[in-house]
Amino acid sequence: MVSYHAFSSVVAFGAALVTAYGEDVAMEFKPVSEASLPTEKDLAILNSVKFEVFGEEMVEKQVKPSGNSGRVYLPPDWVGSRVKVIRIG
Repeated sequence: MVSYHAFSSVVAFGAALVTAYGEDVAMEFKPVSEASLPTEKDLAILNSVKFEVFGEEMVEKQVKPSGNSGRVYLPPDWVGSRVKVIRIG
């Protein structure tokens, strides 16, 4: 396991001087343009997980409100089958 400890740091005018393990390291911070910021779609991808599922059939439906919960209607021949539900949006 690697651990990093900075014993002191000074930040002023977009630059920093960090002393780590007795050595001074200069760091420069550059302004970020609006175009380089991540979009909402990029953030959604970063916050999602990839699933790989094996099965026989797949349906894509929208969850409808049902009391204090949600409901998805499935084909009647699926009754008694095991299913997996993954929220995609």
